[in-house]
Amino acid sequence: MNNNLLLAIDVGNTDITFGLFDGEELKKTFRIKSDAEFFLDNYREVFVENLRSFNVKNAILSSVNENMNDKIILALKSFDIFPMILSPEMCPDMKILTDNPSATGLDRLANAYAVRGLTSSPAIVVDIGTAITFDIVSKEGDFIGGLILPGINMQLESLHNKTNKLPEVSIKNIKLVIGKNTEDAILSGVINGIASAIDGLISKCKDELGESPSLYATGGQCQLISSYMSHKFDLADRNLTLKGLNKIARSCMLVES
Repeated sequence: MNNNLLLAIDVGNTDITFGLFDGEELKKTFRIKSDAEFFLDNYREVFVENLRSFNVKNAILSSVNENMNDKIILALKSFDIFPMILSPEMCPDMKILTDNPSATGLDRLANAYAVRGLTSSPAIVVDIGTAITFDIVSKEGDFIGGLILPGINMQLESLHNKTNKLPEVSIKNIKLVIGKNTEDAILSGVINGIASAIDGLISKCKDELGESPSLYATGGQCQLISSYMSHKFDLADRNLTLKGLNKIARSCMLVES
């Protein structure tokens, strides 16, 4: 049996993302929508389809939506996979220097842990998804806090739902800042607005840190937004959260290295 295999699970607000690791190598990823109506058998079908060729016994789960945890865990147990649930206590070598460490988003801890040791400078991880988070790591490798702001979908939905005439808009690339129709005006305002906000907040974080940090991006929309930004990321990797979960599990010796 290959004891190096580990399934990392990131339960987000929009998607549940799975990453199968063999040691540090990410072998495959798959994702499903975060659907409260998903039944236990639906999860079992997902695991049969994606894990049938692998003898997985180890898993780690991070969740921002605890309502879905029980069904996922029960489905995994039916395959003799008993997942560890991420908690701040599983990162003893990373100090969590926030007012209430237990209230810090677990996905944010995974992001921070993923970049520890990659740089000798402070690091900023910008996770661009349903919400946009800045997860900031000191040069000593400790999580020191961050920022949270609404993401693309949240802003588009708010404009549509909170007004009488603004239409529902699908995300796509835009070429001009000045929109010539309502749809392009909304897209430009949201996409360029978010890109400019991230640029500005990175600059403010640099000033507060007193030195230039390394910059990392993750999340489903990191590639889209980064193309409209002035700052360039040292690494843009939409699987960074999964890699952080894998790194935490192995640092805790939950699985063989």
